[in-house]
Order: sequence, then structure tokens, then C-alpha cells
Amino acid sequence: MLLASATTTGIVKVIAYHAKNSTDYFIRDQAIMCLGNITSDCDTCRKYVMETSIFETVLDLLQTPINLTAEQRDHYAWTLQNIIRPSPTAPDLNVLLTQVERQKMLKIAIGLITFPPPDASIIQGVELLNDWIMIDEAKSTGLSIVENETLMNHLLQIFDGNDDTSSSKVIRCIGNLVFNDDDVIQKIIDYGFVSSMDARRLTAGVELESDIIWCLSNILGSLRASCVHAIYDRKELLQYLFHNCYSYEIDIRRESIFCVMNTCTFFQGEEQKELYQRFFGKIIIKTLYGFTNEHIASMAETVQGILTHCIDEMKKNNPIYKKMICENGFEGAVQRRYELTQKTLQTFDVETPHGRKLIQLLSVCEEALLSIRDYKSMFFNVEHQH
Repeated sequence: MLLASATTTGIVKVIAYHAKNSTDYFIRDQAIMCLGNITSDCDTCRKYVMETSIFETVLDLLQTPINLTAEQRDHYAWTLQNIIRPSPTAPDLNVLLTQVERQKMLKIAIGLITFPPPDASIIQGVELLNDWIMIDEAKSTGLSIVENETLMNHLLQIFDGNDDTSSSKVIRCIGNLVFNDDDVIQKIIDYGFVSSMDARRLTAGVELESDIIWCLSNILGSLRASCVHAIYDRKELLQYLFHNCYSYEIDIRRESIFCVMNTCTFFQGEEQKELYQRFFGKIIIKTLYGFTNEHIASMAETVQGILTHCIDEMKKNNPIYKKMICENGFEGAVQRRYELTQKTLQTFDVETPHGRKLIQLLSVCEEALLSIRDYKSMFFNVEHQH
């Protein structure tokens, strides 16, 4: 902790003054870098920095990145990233941008991302854009981003390239944009991102492939039929997602399961029934019986997601679950998962993040068992009355 005991608000303000007012470029640039380092040191240090004018200073300096040297672009963009990057431990310190600041951020992102390749500023711009999207809890920036054709076409061009790392950074941006609303999702589809993901998955390494499937699962969470059908109507892609629910690559398996689950949540009636019979009913049972490893946090979240879906469907009195319970062993599978989770919890400190996730999963298992009991009672009473 570089400045844990020595930093005071006064020192930080002096550095911020030089960052804004120094006529010596070397001193100004060193001051900006210094504040970038302080911001990333600890939450208290971040708070000190956020009380200065450095955010506005760097925003203004990056408005015309083409006028800066490559080193200056790198230093300023890096500092800006540290300032706006979401804080996992102190979300109250996340930057809240005004309308004017959002316009400036968009101009910076466009300026960096549209640099002629190869230039390190391009990927810095993508990273900066993603951090900005991540702190936008009000989801107020998505539409302005996707309505900028220049920016979106450059992002698609980077994604279609041969560098997996760059493609992953782009598709994380797109996947986070999807959380805005269905209008944003439709725009993303219209630019051709689903078609590109379908093609790029064929040559992608494991990490990029996982990111692509994650983005597809977010799109499949849409409530708009045209958005869901943009993926669902691609039969080879759908089969690929079904197949990868059994992948030995954990992240690919997890995201593929969420893709299928989101699809089954969207469709109702006969279409949903067919999906359950063809595939999803089996993956539910296999997953609950122990196909996943709860020592891996992401798979514990996957099981919780599946059970939450099942609980919601039983609350709707979905007739599919009569067969799931009476013929397919759903109740026994949930009981088995409950026991496995109890056993796994014995090896974790319940105060750790993973321990807390397992506590949540155990609670959802209990809720699922109660839902099964209520569902059986309701159906047996109806049949008895008939």
C-alpha cells in the first residue's frame, strides 16, 4: 500500500493542481500518472483523488487524442481507466457522469478506437469503453453508443480480426451493452454481431469462445422475439450450444447452459415442451445429480440459475414439471444437489465469497424442494377432483 499512511488530501490536491495547470508537459504528465497510481492503490486513496479535478482534467486532455503523443495517450487513458473502473469494494466511489461528461467520454472512445491500426490506443479505447459501460448503472449510455455507426463498425472490424485477445475485449463490451434494453440488443444484431460471433466461434480459442457464448446468452435473455430468433433460427449455432452444455471447458459449459436456459425461459407452450424433451430436461437432471463441481464458484452459480428457472416455472404451474417430477427424477436430483451442497459447505469458510455463494445455493435448493412439494400437492388435488 504505497500511500496508506502518508497520503493526505492536501498532497493529492497539490499533485492534481500540477496535473491541471503545469506548463511543463513532463511535470503535468508525471502528475497525471501519479494520480492514476494513487487511484488504484486503495479505496481511501481513490476517494482522495475523486475529490480533485483530475477526472475533468484528463477528460479534456483526451478530447483530441490525435494531437497527443503515443506515450501521452497511453498515460492519460490509463489514468482515466483507473478513475472510472468499477470498484468491487466501494461502489459508492464509482463515477457518476453528467450528460456533458458522457458526451466527452463517447468522443474519447471514438477517438481512440478509430486510430489507424496497429496502435495500442485502439485496445485502450475498447477497455475504457467497457469500464464506462460497467459503471453505467442507470443504463443511459447504451443507445448513444450503438447509434454511433463509426464506433460500432470499428468495434465489429476489431472483433472480426485474428487476435483473440482484442476480439474478447470487444465482445465483453458488446455483452455488457446488451444489459441496457431490447432496442440496444436489436441494434447490435443489426450491425451483424450475431453473424460475426457465429463465424468467429469456429476459429476462437477457449477464452474467446467462452466470451462469445456469454454474449449470446445475454442476447437470449431478451424479451423481444426478433432478438431471440436471431440466434434460435440458426440451427447449427443452436446445436453447437446444446452440445457445449457437456463441454469439459467449465466456462464454455456454464455459458452454454445459460444460453439454453434463457431460450427455454423465453419460449412457452409447445416450443418450450419440445426443448425440454429434446434436451433441457436431461441437462437439468444431469447437472443437479453432480455433473457440475461446486468447488468452482461459477458452476455453483449455474446450478442456482437452473434451480431459479425451475422454481419460476413451477410457480406458473407449468405442466412440463409433472413429467419432470413423476417420471424423470427431478425431486431426487434436487435432493441430491442439496446434500452435495451441504457436504461441500463443510470444506469452505462461510464468510468467504464462495462460501456465501454456497449458502445461497443451499437456500435455493430448499426453496426448490418446497416448490416441488407445493406443485405435487396442487396437481394431485386437481387430479383427485377430476
